[in-house]
Amino acid sequence: MQWNEVSKLLLDTTLKNNKNIVKNNGTKQVPKISPIITKKKAEKIYIPNVSTQRNIPNFQLGTNMLAQLLGSPMRKDRLTMIKSPKDFLLQLKLIRVNDEDLKLDLSRKHSKKGESTYITNKSTYVNVLLPKMTSAIIPLRAVRSSLLKIDAKQIINSNDMKPVIEKYENWLIHAFKAKMGKLLGKLPAESSTDVCIINKNDEEGIQINPNAKKTLIFNIKNIPGSDKYRDISISLSVKTDLEMIKFIYKLIMYYK
Repeated sequence: MQWNEVSKLLLDTTLKNNKNIVKNNGTKQVPKISPIITKKKAEKIYIPNVSTQRNIPNFQLGTNMLAQLLGSPMRKDRLTMIKSPKDFLLQLKLIRVNDEDLKLDLSRKHSKKGESTYITNKSTYVNVLLPKMTSAIIPLRAVRSSLLKIDAKQIINSNDMKPVIEKYENWLIHAFKAKMGKLLGKLPAESSTDVCIINKNDEEGIQINPNAKKTLIFNIKNIPGSDKYRDISISLSVKTDLEMIKFIYKLIMYYK
C-alpha cells in the first residue's frame, strides 16, 4: 500500500469524523455509527520499531499529518456522546472569575489545566446547538465532585454563550490573518512539501494532490477574510510547520 492510498483512507476517516450533524431546523442529527469504533475500550499495541518488523511495511505515519490528528487521545463530544480524537474537537474550559463565580470559555489551545469538556469543531454546530444546550456540556467532574463543590448556578454565562462564540470566532479570524501574513513572506519549505495551501473556488477543502506524491491540498476558500489571498500557493512541511498545518486544518473544518 502506497503513501497516497494510506492517506486516502486517513482522509476519508477525518472527513467522516467532522461530518455535519446539525439539520437545517437546528436539531441534532447524530451519526448512526462513529468512524472510530468505541464499543469497548481500545487496547494499545506497542511496536518498538515498525521498520524492523518482518513483513510489516513502513507507512511513514510519523510524518503524516492526518495520522497525527487521528492519533490524538480520544475524547467524548458531550452533545452527541460520540468519541473522537481530541484534535477534531473544541475544548470548552471552566474558568474561575472570582471566589464565587465561574464562566465557560472556548479554548484557543487545548490545555490539561482546570476542568474542561469537548464539543465538535464546526461553526454551524457551535452556533446552533451550544447556546441551547450549555447546561448539558458543563464539565461533569466539576458538578459531581464533592471536593470542588461547584454549583451550576455559579457559572455566570451558562445562559448566554453567544458572546463566547463571537469572541472565539473573532480570535480565529484575527489569528488566521496574522498567520497568513507570516506565510506569505515565508520561503518554500526546505524539506519535502507535505501540505500546499491554495484558495480556489473549484477545489475541495482538503484533498490529496494527484500531481505531487505525498502532498495534501488545503483550500481556504470558505474561511472568512480569505478573499484577499486569491491564487496563492504556499508550501508547508510537517517537520517544521506542524502547528501551523493543524491550525489551518481545524479552521477549514470549522467553516466547512
